Amino acid sequence: MRKTFLLYLLTYLFCALNFLTTVNASSFVTHNDRPDRSWIASFKDARTIIVKDSIEQALKQCPAKGYCDLQINQLTLSKSININRSKVRLSGVTGNRIRMADTPGANGFFFRIGKGVSEIIFTNLNLDGENQIRSPDIFGVGTYNSNISHVLISNNRFTSFHGRDNAHAIAFYGTGADDRSAIHNIIIENNHVSDMRTGSSESIVVNGNVRQWEIIGNTIRDINNIAIDAIGGEGTAPVQTLANGRIVPGEFDKARYGFIERNTVVDMSTINNPAYGNKMSWAGAIYIDGAHSIRVSDNTVSNVPWGLVVGAENCMTSSFVQIYQNKSSLTHYGDVLIGGYSKGGFLDEPEINCNPHTTLDVNEGHGYVSRLDIRNNELNSDKTGSPDFIGNTVLQYRIDNSTIEPPYVRFNQ
Repeated sequence: MRKTFLLYLLTYLFCALNFLTTVNASSFVTHNDRPDRSWIASFKDARTIIVKDSIEQALKQCPAKGYCDLQINQLTLSKSININRSKVRLSGVTGNRIRMADTPGANGFFFRIGKGVSEIIFTNLNLDGENQIRSPDIFGVGTYNSNISHVLISNNRFTSFHGRDNAHAIAFYGTGADDRSAIHNIIIENNHVSDMRTGSSESIVVNGNVRQWEIIGNTIRDINNIAIDAIGGEGTAPVQTLANGRIVPGEFDKARYGFIERNTVVDMSTINNPAYGNKMSWAGAIYIDGAHSIRVSDNTVSNVPWGLVVGAENCMTSSFVQIYQNKSSLTHYGDVLIGGYSKGGFLDEPEINCNPHTTLDVNEGHGYVSRLDIRNNELNSDKTGSPDFIGNTVLQYRIDNSTIEPPYVRFNQ
């Protein structure tokens, strides 16, 4: 009996250690981790196709193995457009406008990238949600898929996307089960996003099995939840079952090797968001949640609940995050918030439900934060801006092996 118990204990400890090692198997990013841009030049000789009646008809005119450039002017979509072939650029002509017809079935993504597709560009498009709540979820550009690579989304405008439950301007959800099936080499730059009613979701998000990405130079304003989010542990990619039967997020269910740089976020509040009871919440303008190996630098955020947040809502560890030279001002609660927000950690308390498909609010906030480097930021909020202000940099639970530029306030310790 004693040998059986000891074997079980050693097996459990090995699995717990292996899981902790897995979620921390990362490093600080370097220039070599940036997405590849060399492929973009291949579009210089792309065949130009004028979109007349529909995107689907235009795609049929693309050369079988070559590059094509779809020129779009005024377009009303009756349903989501699935981009299921590679080497396509969708370009907006001057004054273009793309909207979704207010009819049953016209919901979900405006443009959705299919599995196995690569070398796709969306540029100079004006996507207008028109404040119309057609469905529970509405998205501009992105995917919920795997095996997608080399995507550029640049110089587009996304406005007035209002979901009944959730909305995104740009969303990449990586569902692949391993590193080879990850969504990778994604560039999101110089887009303008405004008037977003996103519910529990975010204006720009990379979620799950997504690696090597950049979110750079975007302007996001007038939104009612998180502006930019890198997420892990929500069950977007397959879960894993430990030897003791505990179900936890999968090894590759985490955004990683990413750069969030030179973005501007202005005027964000959950006061008009029913998902938060139309009350001010602790939402962060830029949020790292269960993701790893990310550099957050040279961003500007103003008039938001929290400026920059590194946390772990799910059974994950946010790690190897660098936060350099950002500017934060006029925040409601504070500029930088770090750590899990619930008292017990999921590794210390095995009874915490870690299955992302069955968790409730009570199961969240039990993650860990490790190996942060936070310095040289310009944090300008103060108590005169809000009666709820806590501090410029606020630490919560389970933070280790980190360099955090003082001064900071400990909260919930």
